[in-house]
This record gives sequence, structure tokens and C-alpha cells, in this order.
Amino acid sequence: MDTTDPTSTGTTCPCSDAPDAATPACRIPRWSAIALPAAVFLITCVAFLPAARNEFVSLDDHKNFQKNHHYRGLGPENIKWAWTTFHNGAYQPLSWMLFSAEYVAWGLNPTGYHVVSVLLQAVNGVLFYWVALRLLALAMPAAGRDHPDALRFSAGLAALLFSVHPLRTEAVAWLSTQPYLPVGLFYLLSILAYLRACGDHPERRGSIPWLALSCLLYGCSILSKGVGVALVVVLVLLDVYPLRRLWPGRRGRHAGPPTWVILLEKAPFLIFTIASALLALRSKVEAMVPVQGYDIPHRVVQAAWGVMFYLYKTVLPFDLSPWYQFRDGFSIAEPQFVVSAALVVAITIAAVASYRRWLPGTVLWAYYLIALLPLTHLVKIGRQAAADRYTYVACMGWAILGGAGLLAAWSARCEGRLKQSTFKGIAVASAVVCAILAGLSWEQSKVWRDGLTLWTQAVRVSPGISTPRNNLSQELRFRGDLRGAMRHLNEAIRLAPRQPGPLVNRAAVLLEMGRPEQAMEDAQAALRLDPNNAFAFGTLGVAYLSQGRVDEAITMLTRAVGLGEKDTAGRCNLANALIRKKRYDEAVAQCERILALAPDQAEAHNLWGMALIGKGQVDAGLGRFRTAIAVDPDTVSARTNLAHALRDRKAYREAIDVLVQGAKRPDPNPQILAALARELLTCPDATLRNPAEAAGLARRANDRAKGRSFEYRELLVGALAASGAADEAVKAATEALELAGRLNQAQWVERFERQLESLRQHQSGVR
Repeated sequence: MDTTDPTSTGTTCPCSDAPDAATPACRIPRWSAIALPAAVFLITCVAFLPAARNEFVSLDDHKNFQKNHHYRGLGPENIKWAWTTFHNGAYQPLSWMLFSAEYVAWGLNPTGYHVVSVLLQAVNGVLFYWVALRLLALAMPAAGRDHPDALRFSAGLAALLFSVHPLRTEAVAWLSTQPYLPVGLFYLLSILAYLRACGDHPERRGSIPWLALSCLLYGCSILSKGVGVALVVVLVLLDVYPLRRLWPGRRGRHAGPPTWVILLEKAPFLIFTIASALLALRSKVEAMVPVQGYDIPHRVVQAAWGVMFYLYKTVLPFDLSPWYQFRDGFSIAEPQFVVSAALVVAITIAAVASYRRWLPGTVLWAYYLIALLPLTHLVKIGRQAAADRYTYVACMGWAILGGAGLLAAWSARCEGRLKQSTFKGIAVASAVVCAILAGLSWEQSKVWRDGLTLWTQAVRVSPGISTPRNNLSQELRFRGDLRGAMRHLNEAIRLAPRQPGPLVNRAAVLLEMGRPEQAMEDAQAALRLDPNNAFAFGTLGVAYLSQGRVDEAITMLTRAVGLGEKDTAGRCNLANALIRKKRYDEAVAQCERILALAPDQAEAHNLWGMALIGKGQVDAGLGRFRTAIAVDPDTVSARTNLAHALRDRKAYREAIDVLVQGAKRPDPNPQILAALARELLTCPDATLRNPAEAAGLARRANDRAKGRSFEYRELLVGALAASGAADEAVKAATEALELAGRLNQAQWVERFERQLESLRQHQSGVR
């Protein structure tokens, strides 16, 4: 790619206050051609450095990476899948190839993926520098010729305004949107190739090899993701300005090639555009909202709102959120929509009317609208009202405008039309703005650290919207904070009483809290809102299962998997229910279906093993448990089932070793620690018992559960007593009894009272 600096090194630049002062030579040092893009690269890396520590987040990452085995490797099957899949509603084969390469290098360690994202953004910042350098030189040839140093610094400012802006953070810090980065890379390279083809001699026809390269790079961009699909129209805009090959930028009546030749150059690009549009329609067809459910006025007004929203956030990038959504039941007559539509119409009319006086402004506004058009609400996808990542390509023009402003100020200063103090103020303000933007990106990168920080920010920015609260509740639930999850779910249901999702999630939390009757009420309420809600049927099935009503559970779970054919979790629950009814062959059939959908589903192997054990095929069952552990070394159920089966075979040492390996895992599950503690307390082989170690494991399990598990507290009391620490056992039992009393847990109150009585009798007997 040709990145020849269009500046020279021997020009002069007036630098004094007076317009008639001497004009000392300002020879440009050769190293500056490398130093400025290098600075852009480094500053961009620093701005997004916190993203390197981010994890996978609970917003599509689990679908794309943690539960998706297809991209894991660069074998023929992986490559075939990458080029044929519309996974998660997107056709992006080149991006899947990149993800595959990253998996080969780092597996499921998110750090490596995030480092690649940061480096790609830094590279895009450098490419943007070269694009800005060429465009500014073409748009302001006199300034670029007379002040080459100003041209470079202005391009550097434009590059930073693009690369470190907080609106870029979503694309950099969220792994599921990493495809926006290769899109940007190929998009910018395509523009550079086009400028090389047509920019050096606009009065001639474009260079065929460079046009072909530009078209090829454009194809790579849309094969990474179809975000830059409007590039063919953008190239026409570049022909208008700054290349001035087309009306109204034509320099003379007979200057340059005929218009039909210039338009014919775009034919190969147009083919890619049409193909990309068809692929986009194919990939998003299931998520599109039909016109009858979302009429044309709503689409137009909300598209106008989006145009002004992104412009506003470009100028004031504060309170950015991973989830923007309109409240349910809103009216398009609300002031925010009316004002936005009026502003878009007014600005568009002004831009068209002023094309003779300020053609750059007309072209910039047209670029913004055209680049943003595929991502507006004219084609409604999902429930989000907007997304920061949608600005990645669309807002490039505003960064160029910022660089042009600095170049114009520099030129005015050197010509004596602007005071030196005023220019210095502009220069300092530009540097301060870049520093502020970089600082905001640094902080915004931390928002994407994990699911908890992500949804906490979304709730803070949009406290009146149900979806962020619902998603935050799920994060809290997975972390064991059931009370916090319940609090946010109650508010989510209050905000959106007609949405079944929060009701189903609250039912799941109620099940974990041991309140199946209330859980069933919520699941049934969700079904009244949506009679075909697979998750509601699944939750009802689990509730029946927890009450021992296995036949009813099987009926509900069968309905659930019938509605959600690819719901592997529902099929696992159904297999579990079938095993309880000793319908082992049917359970195995469900496990086979699960593994056909998700070959890395460890729980399916575990359930298959349980079915085989039930059929008396113990060796085969042990093999399935071991396969489950090989697939997921942190699986709890397979380890405990394998240990129990080995214990039944009197292979006590091997059973303990299986649990020890689980306890040695990074961040071990408290259930594994508790299972190992029980084994060391109750092992029939007395030589393998170790009450003291069991007490330590029980304490670790209790600590990891943050003291919320009465089961672990009971285990700790028993282990302390068996190890001879009677006083500690009494203290632990007393604390547990007080907690159970405060929480009105009558069953546990009774059990801890019995433990205490037994401990005190033992102490009295010892005395």
C-alpha cells in the first residue's frame, strides 16, 4: 500500500505575529514521517490498555466463544463452518478465521483476544492517519503545500480523534464486536488504494491495478462484517470532493474522464455491495421486526433520533452504555423524537443548500448519513435503540473535520489572519481534547471488564429500562447473590410487566432459594404472556422435578425442548428427569441429541454416564464421567458422580484422587471442596480419613460460598468435631444456629440445635 507523504521538506512557514515579518525556513525533519503515526499507535494502545484484562462478558460472548466449538481450530471443518455460517445473525467469515487463529494461539484465554483487539485499533489509527493526510492534502492543497508540518500534525489530530474516542471502546473492549476492527482495517486500506488510483491525477481515468486492489480490500471488509457496505457510495462522494472528478466538484467543463467512466469504475464495488446486502438480509431475517409490528413512521423517526444521538455522543461522549433502549409504550410524538427529526431535516436542507459555498460540509453530512444508514432503525433488528459500535465507520468524517480545523487555523496563523496566542490556544485545546478522550476510553474499557461491571453501568445510565436490570440480576444470580438478583428482577418486572423474560428469570431464582411454589406462579404468569415460551416450560419442569413430581416435569420439559429445538440446557433437564423414572434409553437419546448440537457439552456426557450406571453398564458409565471431566475439568457433577461410582466399587483412593484434582483447579467450586471433605470424613477405609484436612476444606467451601450455605456450615461443624476442635465446632454451630434463626430457616434451626446438643453432651462426657 502506497503511503507516500504528500508533504515536502524544503518549504518555508511564516511564524511571527506580524504578517510582514520574516519567514524563516521550517525544514521538516525526516523522522517526523514515522514519529507521528508511531505516536498515534502508542497513544491508542495506552488508551485501551485496560481492555487487555477484560473477560468474556454475558452479552453474546458465551454464544460466540464459550459455547461455540465450531471456530476452535483451523482445520477443514472449522474453515468450512466459518465460510458457511450465519452464527448469531452475522456473515463474517474472515472474522471467524481471525477468531480461529486466536483460539489456536490462546485457547479460551480472553487476554490474547483482547490484546489483538487493542493492536488492531492502534493499526487502524495509523491507517486513518495516512487517509487523513491524503484527504487533507487534496482538500486544502495550498495549506498542505505551504505548511507540510501543519498537514502532518493535523492528520495526527484527526487520527487521534478517531482512534481514542470513547465511542470506539465497544468495538475494542468487547470481543464479540472485534469484527468491526478488521472491517475498519480493510475499509481504510480500500480508501487508500482508491486515492492512490484516482487522487494523484484526478483528471485521468483511475489506475486499473489500484482500483482492483481497492475493490478486493472492500470485499475483505464486507467479508469481515457488512458494516462498511456503503463504501461504494462513499467513493462517489470522494469523487465529488476532494477529488472533484464529479459534479459539482468538476474543475472545468471538459476536465477529467467522462462521468459514465467514473461511475463504471464503481461497478465491481456495486457487485460486492449487492452481495453483502443479500447476505445481511439472510443473516438477520429472523431478528428483523416486521413492518406491521413496527410501522414506517416509527422507523423513520427513530432513525432520525439515532442520527442525532450519535452526533451528540461524538461531541459529548459521557454516560456511554452497552445497552440503549427505548422504554416500552413510548410515543414518537415525544420531544426527543420530534426535535431529532426536525434537526436532521434542517441540517440536511442546509447542507444541500450550501454546497456551492461549503462543499466539504455537504459531503461530510452526506457521508455520515450514508455510512450510518445500514445501522439505523429503518431496518429494525432486536430491541436496542442504538449501539456505540455503529459509529465506527460513520463518524470517521467528523475526525477528518477536526484535523481540517487545525490545518485551517495553522494556515490562518501563518498568513497573519489569526493571532499567535489564539492559535496556541487552539493547539492546546486540541491536545487537551485528545487527552480527555483517551482518558474516557481508558475508563470505558473497564466497564467491559466482566458481566457485573457491564450491566451495572447499563443500569446506572438507564435506570428506567427493564433489560439491563434483568441481565444484571442474572450476573448476580450466577455469583450467588440471590437477594441482589431478586431485587433487580422485582424492579425489572415493575418496569416491564408485559415482558415474560424477567418473570422466568425470577422463577429460576426462586427455585434456587428453595421456593418452588412461587417459582411455578411466575413461570405460569410468563406463559400467560407468551404461551410458547420454551424457558417458562423448562422452569416449570425443573420446579416439578424439585418437588418429586417427575411425570409432570417430563411433560413440561418435553414441551420446552419441542419449542426450543436447540435448547441444550432444557434437554439436560429432560434427560435428568428421564433417568429418575429409569427411562434410560430415552435419556441416552436426549444426550446424543445434545452432543450433536454441542459436542463440548460436559453435562450431556455426565448424564449419559448416569444412564449407563442405571442400566448396570458401570465401566461404560465411568468412561462417560471421565470424558465429561476431560471436556470440562471444572464440571462438578461429573467429578462427584465419578467419585461416588468409584467408592461403590471400593476404589476409595481413586475416588479421593478424582476430588483432589478438582480441588486443585484454579478457583475450585465449593461443591468439590465439600465433596472431598465428606469423603475424608466418612471414607470406609480408615487409613484414608483425615478429619483435620476435611475441616480445612469445609472452611474453604464455606468461605467461597460467603457463609450462605447451611449445608457447608453443617459440614464444617462435623469436621471440626471429628478433628477434636470441639470448642471451634460449638462456636461454628452457634453462629450457624443464629443465622438460621434470623432467616427463619426452621429445618436448619432444628438440625443445628441437635448438633449443638450432641457437641455439649460429648464435652460433658469428656470432662
